[in-house]
Amino acid sequence: MKMRFFARMTWPILTLSVLTLGGGILAAWLVYHSQRDAFNVLARNAASMWAAEELVIALRDVRHELHLFLITKHRNHLDAVPRLRQRTDYCLEEAERTAVTEKGQQLISRVRKGYDRFFTDFQTLRDSALDQEERIRQLADKVLTSEILEPAQEYLDSNEDAIAARNEEYKLVTYRIVLGLVLLGICGAASGFGISWAISRSIVRLSVPIRDAAGKLNEIVGPITLSARWGLDELEGVLRTIAERIGAVVERLQQSEREARRAEHLAAVGQMAAGIAHELRNPLMPIKILVQSAADRRPAPGLDGRDLAVLEQEISRLERSIQTFLDFARPPRIEKRTFEAREVLEQIIQLLQARAERQGVRIERRFPDEPLVIQADVGQFRQV
Repeated sequence: MKMRFFARMTWPILTLSVLTLGGGILAAWLVYHSQRDAFNVLARNAASMWAAEELVIALRDVRHELHLFLITKHRNHLDAVPRLRQRTDYCLEEAERTAVTEKGQQLISRVRKGYDRFFTDFQTLRDSALDQEERIRQLADKVLTSEILEPAQEYLDSNEDAIAARNEEYKLVTYRIVLGLVLLGICGAASGFGISWAISRSIVRLSVPIRDAAGKLNEIVGPITLSARWGLDELEGVLRTIAERIGAVVERLQQSEREARRAEHLAAVGQMAAGIAHELRNPLMPIKILVQSAADRRPAPGLDGRDLAVLEQEISRLERSIQTFLDFARPPRIEKRTFEAREVLEQIIQLLQARAERQGVRIERRFPDEPLVIQADVGQFRQV
């Protein structure tokens, strides 16, 4: 009973604790993986965006040198382009390596195609640049701007848009996780309130029979104080007090039962004593009269044969009464065995033969020829 009550009290709390722990672990796992994925994606996007931005800046520097050459006609501006190519080569390789989306890879592929075409044509026009100003202008405005810078700028913008979209996505995930944790906390608080309400209700239901029992015990062992605002500790103390009072009541009932049993025994002994006195007084009265009559006879006091017969009868009555009470007080132990009934009957007849003849009684024997074998107690059989 105690283990069942303990299980009923603890399993809701354990269930709520396990659910809360599981929810916390799940939330931590989601946050960890979300942040890890976000960090990896943002790191790749940031690297790709940096490479694209550096590539755009380097290509603009190349275009700027070409425009300066067209304005000043100084070849040193053309000589700066190969030096800038080392920087653009590195930035383009980084952009190709960090491009993860299909659109980004297509844009970088366009940049690579225009890039290779630009530097191939530039090497051809470099030696005779003074005679090829118009072609250099077309190379700077058409090839470098349209075929390289525009897709590179579009690639840079796509990376910025991807980072912004990823930020919004992770904001939504974070909001959902926070909302889930808040709901979990609310559910935990509601479950705790429900468990406490159920426990309080159980205590109230338990207090009803306790009040009934306490009210019944008040009439026997004194008042027991109860309160509806008591908790488990106070209720446990009251139950212990009720148990002690019940023990006292049981002890008093046992004492009363022992006293009642003793009174019954004394009454039975008194009744038996009265019966013994009555049964013994009846045969003693004629014996007393015969003895007094014999003492008063003159000249020679004494008892004749008839008086002796009466005495013998009364003494036999005394013996039978005493034997009856002895049998009642100490029932004899019955020992059954198989014996020949005719032999026992012959012995009894011989014992009674003389008395029967004096009383004018003739005993006739009519036994069958076959043996009379019975199973009984010989002493009880002889007494009967």
